[in-house]
Parts: sequence; C-alpha cells; structure tokens
Amino acid sequence: MADGSPGMRLQYMFGGLWMNRLQKVLLAIYSVVFVLLVGLLVYVQFFDGAIDFVTTRHLVPVIFAFLLGIVKIITRSGGGASLRAYKRAYADMIKDAFADDRRKLNVLLKALRLMDEEDFEKSLRLLNSLRESCKNNDERYAVSLFTAVNYNYLEDYEKAAAIYEEMIERGLADSRIFSNVLNCYSEMGEYEKARNAGLAAVHAEPPNWNAFHNFAWFLFGDGKYEEAEDYAKKALELKGNSVETITLLYVLCTLGGRSGEAELYEKKAVANGRSKQELQEIIRNYIGAGAAS
Repeated sequence: MADGSPGMRLQYMFGGLWMNRLQKVLLAIYSVVFVLLVGLLVYVQFFDGAIDFVTTRHLVPVIFAFLLGIVKIITRSGGGASLRAYKRAYADMIKDAFADDRRKLNVLLKALRLMDEEDFEKSLRLLNSLRESCKNNDERYAVSLFTAVNYNYLEDYEKAAAIYEEMIERGLADSRIFSNVLNCYSEMGEYEKARNAGLAAVHAEPPNWNAFHNFAWFLFGDGKYEEAEDYAKKALELKGNSVETITLLYVLCTLGGRSGEAELYEKKAVANGRSKQELQEIIRNYIGAGAAS
C-alpha cells in the first residue's frame, strides 16, 4: 500500500469532540428547549388537554424545527472536527503547507477526506486546483504526494510513478517517496527500478520503518530471503510493534525451518493483534504458492 498516511488511510472519523464554545452553548440551549417542548407535548396529550393556546398542531412543527437545529449543529461540528483530525494524522506530510491560507488548507484537507472515503476523482480535482498556487516546497510536496497516492489507489501506477519521479527530480523526495515509487514499479513489473527505489528509500534520511518494511517485502517476493530478513529486522528496530514486519519475520523463519525463532515471532505477532489462526493461514498460503510454482 502506498505510504500516503501512517501505514494506511484513516479508518475513523471524528464528530462533535472539538465543538467550539458557541456550538456547545447552542447545542445545550437547543437540547434543553427540545426536552421541554417534548415534555409539554406529553402533558397536553395525556394530562391536560384544556390548555387551549397550546395544541399538538402547534407543538409538533416547533419540536421538529428544534430537532433539525440540533442535527445541524452536530453535523457542522463533526465536519470541522474531521478536517482537524486529518490535519493531525497527516501532519508529517502536510508540514507547513498553506499555513497562511486557511481556505487552501481546508481544500487540501477536504481532498484527504475524499481520498479516505474512496472518492478519488473528486479528491484529484481538489488537489489539481491547488497545484498552480503552491508557493513553497511543503505545499508542492503535500499536493504532489497526495495526488500520486490517489493514483495509487486507482491502480494507475504509471501516473503515480511519474509524479514521484518528478518529486525526485525537484529534490522533494524523502524515504516515503522512494518507498512509494518502489511499490509502483513493483506493480508495473519493473523490478530493477523497484529495487533501486527501495535502496534509495532505506538510505534516505531520516530513517523510515515503512521504507525498510516495504523493501523487505519486495525482496521476499523476489525470493531474496536473507536480504529480506535483514531489512525486516532493521524495520523492527525502528518500529518494534509493527505486526506486519513481525509477521514477515515469522514467515521467513517458518519457511526456513527455524522453529524456535518462528515461535518467538509468533508470540510477538499475537501480542500485537494477530491471531494464531491468521498466522497459520498466511503460512498455508505461502506454502501452497511455493508448491504451485
């Protein structure tokens, strides 16, 4: 998977947790009035129908209007909060992009939300609308990276690779960019280019566990088991709880007949969320694939 986010696209949305003070006050007022109106409706209906200036016909539309108001406040606060959540989650990729232009920053964040919702075409349109207005490297990096990641998810690896290569030529590349272009070339069957990109990724500064992890998986798929294990261990040094890397090391040790080491990695994988059943299924798949080939 392309490294457009910390390991994966965001799988969660936030709503209502970061309402501003005015929204909180409005929500409290609307909620109290709504409860009072519902109580009055119950009283009129069941206890005292003699209140001639208040009838069900009057109360129902008023209650409905207040309910719509509550929904609108919650919806608005949820939308704003979700953009802030994306800004936090992608902070190391956004950096200071559009820091002096809130409108353009929101366009970027909306593009990320659309990407997470798998509306890639709309996300690309928003990102393309920002391309000409990029004034510094942080802005060029963010817009180019997320544009390429959209193409990754659309499985248009040729377009994604072209964008990554342009970033490399402009001096915008870091380990994430090299690692992503490794994935593109691997998908395109250009394995020599993929290997070169992987080597560039693991030698780029600062070190990125995902770059080592991706390169290890690439080498594993290419049958270079010893090299794959070396890079997987380096990835694990950088991120000790990476269940994906631990799983790869478990597979390598199991296929290599090193049951003692495999057992240690199995325990680590289970401790980090992988079930024994999943691990056994993974091994069966690899053994089956090996037998078929």
